[in-house]
Amino acid sequence: MTLLALGVLGMGGLQLSVLRAQQGSLERTQATLLAEDLLERAWLNPGQSYALTFDAEPPSSVDCRAQSCTPSQLRRFDQAQWLRALSSALPEGDGAVEESGLERRVTVRWREGSDSPFVSLSLLTLSASP
Repeated sequence: MTLLALGVLGMGGLQLSVLRAQQGSLERTQATLLAEDLLERAWLNPGQSYALTFDAEPPSSVDCRAQSCTPSQLRRFDQAQWLRALSSALPEGDGAVEESGLERRVTVRWREGSDSPFVSLSLLTLSASP
């Protein structure tokens, strides 16, 4: 009976570990897709700086889905949409964008648990010179 109880407890612990790993995998996938989303938005709006710092407030913008926008308005709209998507898709989700020359690095960070440190993922892209 003791061996059976230990086996059941061991299986319960294993199941919990699998669930945590699946949640972490889902969050990393979402972070990757969101980082790619901003890189694609920036690629479609050339000549605009998409630089952002962590903990930045979403910029106020007009709704570029409902009306025509200037490239600058589109950049602010993209940034606001991206920051909102990060905060809703990931626990304490946030992002930063660094630009230097032809490089653009998008970093997404989030917490995998309430008492854990931030986890981050970065994507780097190079753009062709204008």
